[in-house]
Amino acid sequence: MGLESPPTTSSAASKWLGFVTAVWVQSISGNNYTFSNYSDALKTLMSLTQLQLNNLSVAKDVGKAFGLLAGIASDRLPTSVILLIGSIEGLIGYGAQWLVVSKRIQPLPYWQMCVFLCMGGNSTTWMNTAVLVTCIRNFRRNRGPVSGILKGYVGLSTAIFTDICTALFAGNPSKFLFMLAVVPFVVCLTAVFFLREIPPVTTVAEEKEEAKYFTVLNAVAVVVAVYLLGYDFVKTAGDAVSVAFTVVLLVLLASPLLIPFYSYLKTRDSTRLKPDVEGQIVEPLLNPETAAVKTTVTATEVTASPPDTVEKVKRRPVIGEDHTIFEAMRTVDFWILFLSFLCGVGTGMAVMNNMGQMGLALGYVDVSTFVSLMSIFGFFGRIISGSVSEHFLKKAGTPRPLWNAASQILMAVGYMLLALAMPGSLYVGSIIVGLCYGVRLAVTVPTASELFGLKYYGLIYNILILNLPLGSFLFSGLLAGYLYDAQATPTAGGGNTCVGAHCYRLVFTIMAICKEQPENPLYNGGILKYEAPENLISIADSSTGFYSPAFVLHNLTQGTIYCFSVWVKIQGANSAHIQASLKTEDATYNCIGTVLANHGCWSFLKGGFTLDSPAKLSFLLFENSDDRDIDIAIDSASLQPFTDQEWRFNQQYIINTERKRAVTIHAADGNGDRLQGASIAIEQVSKDFPFGSAISKTILGNSLYQKWFVERFNVAVFENELKWYATEPEPGKLNYTLPDKMFEFLRANQIIARGHNIFWENPKYTPAWVRNLSGPELQAAVNSRIQSLMSKYKEEFIHWDVSNEMLHFDFYEQRLGPNATLHFYETAHTSDPLATLFMNEFNVVETCSDVNSTVDSYISRLQELKRGGVSMDGIGLEGHFTVPNLPLMRAVLDKLATLGLPIWLTEVDISSTLDKKTQAVYLDQVLREGFSHPSVNGILLWTALDPNGCYQMCLTDNNLQNLPAGDVVDNKLFKEWQTGEVNGHTDDHGSYSFYGFLGEYRVTVKYGNKTSTSTFSLCRSDETKHVSIRL
Repeated sequence: MGLESPPTTSSAASKWLGFVTAVWVQSISGNNYTFSNYSDALKTLMSLTQLQLNNLSVAKDVGKAFGLLAGIASDRLPTSVILLIGSIEGLIGYGAQWLVVSKRIQPLPYWQMCVFLCMGGNSTTWMNTAVLVTCIRNFRRNRGPVSGILKGYVGLSTAIFTDICTALFAGNPSKFLFMLAVVPFVVCLTAVFFLREIPPVTTVAEEKEEAKYFTVLNAVAVVVAVYLLGYDFVKTAGDAVSVAFTVVLLVLLASPLLIPFYSYLKTRDSTRLKPDVEGQIVEPLLNPETAAVKTTVTATEVTASPPDTVEKVKRRPVIGEDHTIFEAMRTVDFWILFLSFLCGVGTGMAVMNNMGQMGLALGYVDVSTFVSLMSIFGFFGRIISGSVSEHFLKKAGTPRPLWNAASQILMAVGYMLLALAMPGSLYVGSIIVGLCYGVRLAVTVPTASELFGLKYYGLIYNILILNLPLGSFLFSGLLAGYLYDAQATPTAGGGNTCVGAHCYRLVFTIMAICKEQPENPLYNGGILKYEAPENLISIADSSTGFYSPAFVLHNLTQGTIYCFSVWVKIQGANSAHIQASLKTEDATYNCIGTVLANHGCWSFLKGGFTLDSPAKLSFLLFENSDDRDIDIAIDSASLQPFTDQEWRFNQQYIINTERKRAVTIHAADGNGDRLQGASIAIEQVSKDFPFGSAISKTILGNSLYQKWFVERFNVAVFENELKWYATEPEPGKLNYTLPDKMFEFLRANQIIARGHNIFWENPKYTPAWVRNLSGPELQAAVNSRIQSLMSKYKEEFIHWDVSNEMLHFDFYEQRLGPNATLHFYETAHTSDPLATLFMNEFNVVETCSDVNSTVDSYISRLQELKRGGVSMDGIGLEGHFTVPNLPLMRAVLDKLATLGLPIWLTEVDISSTLDKKTQAVYLDQVLREGFSHPSVNGILLWTALDPNGCYQMCLTDNNLQNLPAGDVVDNKLFKEWQTGEVNGHTDDHGSYSFYGFLGEYRVTVKYGNKTSTSTFSLCRSDETKHVSIRL
């Protein structure tokens, strides 16, 4: 960048003063990562959608891709000009955003804001290029520490800037943007006067002196990092603490000024003591740039012909000499460095960008710890690797690329730890990946200069830095995003969510289901924290006589909800269904939880119970469900009691976060000026969550029943009218008259429908004429059934229960072979690819006593079909309850949620053996538990009205007067789970906010004599929904 300054007695001091200003520039260059600090203000003022806001963020990142301009200019313009360009561009880019957010000007057109954000993003590339290239050239004998320190301060810059602004302005977005515009401009103006190219050291003594100073600077950087980390724990302590923090931080950032001051004094004193240095002997320092040239001089060149007869032969530069960008790109070394850097920073950024999602997917509530760990150890990776790689390069000749290779190998170990999802692996993996990511950033910078020289280094550096946005796009945006979406559960209002280690297992490899070691107990063990299991033999009145091991429990209370979990390992069999049960003085609870345990590893059993009466003495027992003689080991047991109020509070919290969303209405006049005191009236016109009931032919022609149904439900299922015995009672005699009329009713009222069912594995409900078929005749009949049904109703039903209740019955596989079910699903998917195919089963969520349909049996069968190539994307749980076991129900839903498939409760009712009031109580419990689980995407009741009585439970009598169960449903649909009429007035900013259940809304705004009505949709999202209305 321009010509080198001639050496003077103050050159060393000037060079160090320039480096200190370079540190300051890097300390405020993290503005590209602060968009979230003011994005919400932009979104509100400009009335942006989330997609538009995300695109603004992309525009900011696009600016970094134009860093090539800074690279090209750095090889032609002096450092001061490069700094000025970057600072002025940042002043304009962030200044325009400040004018908008501070409301000094009207919001700019969207495309103009994109341009200004792009300018802000690009401004840092000019600053970074000027700083890195100049300092690498000035301290070419200590390139590693230079890179480590400067890159380290880049890593700290976001925290430095954000913490100072938070301390001084309490996070005010307008003042924050003002600082973003002005502070980098002022700091760069300071650096313009001091940061310039100065000849490098020429003696060993000077090089050692530089190394000492860099050691001090490394220590200061570590102190700053620790200080920033400490402030995060006390930032809420008050204004005085915040101001003191800012003062101390500024002092720490100014402390490196002592180095140029000390260097100046030392040089001045040395000059006074030894004014005549001519003839003084110093140990020369071989310049690596000239060394390569010197070794190529031959005797022939020394005795060459006169200049006019010399034929100039152009040759390619060798490694270590100056390369143009095109010469560098023709070397294998460049592409090895480029691609390895792409893999290193790309995969590292994929982890950083998705760390929040990974933590949530694995069940961590607070994921900020993992983000902080990666950031902190990323800083230490930069600081340490710069100096350590320099030390080994000089002392042992260890090539710097070796550190890149070692860090990539170690990073791969970190990815494997993340994939294994063992206890604590997310912590350790975050540390390893963060550390190695920092190493890659810091070591690649000096490596490039050592391979391809310093003359054109600015452009080469910026081409390598393109790997940051490119790697983020490839590994985070495409790879991790695609694989996450492939595992995620589609939500009812659009988007998706994913819970469980499977969400990222394909990004890092496959997580083992069965673990080598048990995890820590939930709730720290609860009331079993200090309890040890006992071996109990011959429990009184036990039919099996032997349980091992067991817990002896005392003073369990009636009505308390007990959540139980334990890790189980077996010996004596390859696998076994282990069942936990509870015996009290008065009752036996045959199954409170179950797990399919495997030999040699630990499996997780989770469930629970609620007692009908208090128990002074109880036994919590474990047994193999098939009575084989096996050894059962248990560990990390937990029993946590919850009151009904605590359980209800947790349910309501999940409902508020998963089924509702914040909304802000912005009212403005025709000029865009916000209206204060405008009247707001909001009405929910439809619900997003699918809630419905079965219907039968009795709804046809019954206008009162139809009206009653339409007022309540948005989804339906035919009770029996689509089943094979109803549509083809005799071979070849198809009759779709009833389902056609029923579907016409649903279509006319915009009610969606599930298809139930194509086949029923229970021979009792298979047409009599089909039960007499076998072999080719049966195969032809089932093919005809699928073809006629699916072609007639293609794209009409959102779901299909393809092979109903296959865990309990296997009529078709007995007759057609083990691949019959695979054939059913494949044919159904081919016939109607838009329909979601379900596996529908009973006694999965209702109880764990049925060994045919435990949650592990369900998962095993589903995974078996998927391995066979089946496209099955839905989990159907019938939900025919007697007495609901809520902790068991939640445990089953939690485990099924790890599959990443939508869960529907498809046939919910309560047994008719109970009286109607008790039915209503239990129905309320089941509905609330299902609605409050994030992975439950719909609920259907099995309550089709029939003059002869419902299957198990009716909502009304034959005159459509509510029964107790009907009151429960109406209370949920019309009161508890619906946003009532909302009325209010806009505040001083012309806004009105509320929380509403997901669905469609109508909003009316009145101001003076003007009225405007609009509609909007609420789908699942963590972001506030902004609705702008102009009158």
